[in-house]
Amino acid sequence: MEKCKLKKGDRIYECRYHEATLTELIEDPKLRVQGEDSHYWHWKAKVIETNSHNVVPGDIVEFGILEEAPQYGPRLFRKNLYEVGYDAAEPVLPPFDSISDEVNDYPDLIVGLTFCSNERGITCQGHPLLEKLSIHPIGEGMLWIGDSHGPLFFANSQTGKARQLLDETSHLVGFEDRDFDWEKLKTVEHPYDVNHKYVDYGGLGRYWDFCDGVCCLCWMLHPDGRYYADEDGFGMEDDDEENIYCIIDSNLRIVIPWQPMTDDDRAAKMREARDKIR
Repeated sequence: MEKCKLKKGDRIYECRYHEATLTELIEDPKLRVQGEDSHYWHWKAKVIETNSHNVVPGDIVEFGILEEAPQYGPRLFRKNLYEVGYDAAEPVLPPFDSISDEVNDYPDLIVGLTFCSNERGITCQGHPLLEKLSIHPIGEGMLWIGDSHGPLFFANSQTGKARQLLDETSHLVGFEDRDFDWEKLKTVEHPYDVNHKYVDYGGLGRYWDFCDGVCCLCWMLHPDGRYYADEDGFGMEDDDEENIYCIIDSNLRIVIPWQPMTDDDRAAKMREARDKIR
């Protein structure tokens, strides 16, 4: 944990929201320890090149990442993610030696949960927020916990693990750049919510519940024109509904990343997802 993988002079891309910024560290990362459960790495870097609207070459920017929650920090790569793809971009995640030797693709998983059914429905023990939220079975021992506008989780009742999908402000939680097919998402007509990872309108839903180990999630980017109409039908616009989809498995992983799909695409992607997890 005491050794960082980055050093002064390293050139690293930060890639998120389809923006890539090449930076050069102007100092070695420093570790700030605040108690037993707060190990915060921070450093300054100079912007070398960027397609972001928020910085320009020559700017000095500060980075910080909490070792206990790296999923909320910068997305760092040795090469431009959007030019070469996730694996070839050489992700630096996390940019330090981990506290734990356990390898976890999604470090924000909640573990150690227990679920039971009674006359009141399904209840959860082991997490203060999940204990307060409504729980709905979605097939094969999987559970949908919370509200479609957040906070929202899905869980595996057999393994006692859960993953958060939305926070209380309707923003996606724990989704990394690899969980989005950015090339296909270039074709969407209404990209604002995707770029800001914000769920509006109908909330986050399921196109299908779990079947053979996978489930298709649905995210409405734009409603059809009836959304704008009043009770008398006035105000309706000539808009088509626009959705994107991803496919998750019972291990709480994204198997097929967020992308537009036709009806035929969804059926084919579900088959592809099942093949991947076998």
